[in-house]
Amino acid sequence: MDERQKVAELSSRLEHLLRLRGLIDENGEIVIASGENLPSQLEDMLDGLVENAAELRSLIQIGRAVRRGEQVSAAVASAAKVMAAEVCDALYESFEGRQKPLN
Repeated sequence: MDERQKVAELSSRLEHLLRLRGLIDENGEIVIASGENLPSQLEDMLDGLVENAAELRSLIQIGRAVRRGEQVSAAVASAAKVMAAEVCDALYESFEGRQKPLN
């Protein structure tokens, strides 16, 4: 699997996890305003991986761009792959025994 495919897969997984937590609505939009901090429970889960809603939104936008086949530099794709993998891992760990929405 190449870098772009991995980014596409991880970003889809990330969006799914955020949807389960009530942080992405039925239109695929993040329900936290860009300038706002993440909910404290999510902030604790991500432990500094993502500092605010703008960073999370950017990560999702990069993943969506890759899935649409848009050009993304190799450096951006590589960084997005690492970040999405770490965020997904942190969210997966939080799901063990706790499925209630954060919002």
